[in-house]
Amino acid sequence: QRVAAATLCEVASANAAASEQARQLTPAVVKALRSSGLVGMLAPRPLGGGERPVAELLETCLIVGRADTSTAWVTAFYALHSWLAGLFPPAARAGLFASGPDVFAPATFSPSASAIKACSLSLTPRCSAGVSR
Repeated sequence: QRVAAATLCEVASANAAASEQARQLTPAVVKALRSSGLVGMLAPRPLGGGERPVAELLETCLIVGRADTSTAWVTAFYALHSWLAGLFPPAARAGLFASGPDVFAPATFSPSASAIKACSLSLTPRCSAGVSR
C-alpha cells in the first residue's frame, strides 16, 4: 500500500492546484487512483480485495492527504464503498466486482427502522442543576 500511496501522492501533488481549480480530481489523478489498487484494499479477499484493516486505510489516507486532501478523501470514499459493496447480496457483488476489487461506485448507508411508541412519559422537573423552583 505504501508504494501505491507514494505513486498516487506524486500525481496528486503535481495536480493539486489544477484539481482545486476544476473543483474535481484531474483525469491524471483519477487514472493514478484507479491503477493504485487502493480502492480495493478493504474489499473482501474472496472478491479479489485486500481485506485490510480500516486502520491501514486511515494510515494510507493520511499519507495521501499530505500530498492532496481531496485525493485522500476520494480514496477513502471509494475504498469504504468497496467494503460496503462486499456486504451486498451475491448477485449484486458479482456484478460490482466483475472487473476487480476496485469498485468505483458511490453508495449510501442508510439503515432503515421503524419507531414504535411503547409508552409515554411526562416529567415535571422540580429542580435543575440543584436549584429548586
